[in-house]
Amino acid sequence: MANKLGTQLKEAREQAGLSVKDVSDLTKIRDVYIQDLERERLDNLPSRVYVIGFLRNLGRAYKADSELFVQAYKELVDEKEILDKEQETEKTAGEEAYIRETSNRVVEKPGRPQERKAPVVPRTPRRETDAREEEVLQSLGRRSVLRRQFKGLAAVFLLVGFIVLFVYGLWVLNDGSGSVPPEDPGVTDGLPEDPADPQEPHEPVRPAPEPEPEPEPEPGVFEPQEYRYVSPTPVPGGLDIMVRVREEGDALSWLRAEVDGSRVFEGTLQAGEVIRLYAADVVNVRIGDAGAVELYRDGILLPFDGQPGAVVDQVFLVE
Repeated sequence: MANKLGTQLKEAREQAGLSVKDVSDLTKIRDVYIQDLERERLDNLPSRVYVIGFLRNLGRAYKADSELFVQAYKELVDEKEILDKEQETEKTAGEEAYIRETSNRVVEKPGRPQERKAPVVPRTPRRETDAREEEVLQSLGRRSVLRRQFKGLAAVFLLVGFIVLFVYGLWVLNDGSGSVPPEDPGVTDGLPEDPADPQEPHEPVRPAPEPEPEPEPEPGVFEPQEYRYVSPTPVPGGLDIMVRVREEGDALSWLRAEVDGSRVFEGTLQAGEVIRLYAADVVNVRIGDAGAVELYRDGILLPFDGQPGAVVDQVFLVE
């Protein structure tokens, strides 16, 4: 694998007269990542989007064409993927050949070969039934028939007893009269009669009013939701700045925020996460991947169109 990317980065750094530590202090990129890029150690680097951002920052620091670095990096990644697939294919083929060779190998024990003995087929003993055995079988059969008859009679007695108890219970509930007395049509249940005349027209039933539709949110206005970071507290007449990572695929962005000269947050936000910042005078935000975020001021979306992978500094002042 040719050292195309590493050679370009090292020559550009040396032409700019910078050391690895100088480049790290200038671009805020860790020195180990700069060395891994120059030595093409791809396994030690972070994800692809961060590496592309590193290369663009190095291009600006070296005053060189960063797109040449990005293109060389993509070609190097493609070559590594092809080489890894070839090595995986060769490894799989070797394992399959070893398995076939092992399965076809005949293991022989040293020493005198043993003669094969004919399999011994067990003989089924013949069963002789004598008169005594037949008598025992007939006795067991008679006992089985008697047992089934006894169970049937017991079930009948239980059913008859249940019916007798049920009839006796009905007789006791009816005070022994054997029948339920008819209801007297002249006796009421004690409730007052309905004085309303059934011939009078009833008032029409009015339909329930339809619920009013909820107002649609204005375009560009941030909908309220839970925030992962809130710092520190709202300031009357101050700034209200929100940074939100877009919900597109696996978008993420590194972020560093300072409020009134104090750093309040530094880390990586996942897709859909929001950080809200309150300040009295100024908010300074550095965005690691400007193409993956949206900026809001006082809940209104700002016209911010950052480029993917670009590191951008945004400063907000009280008007």
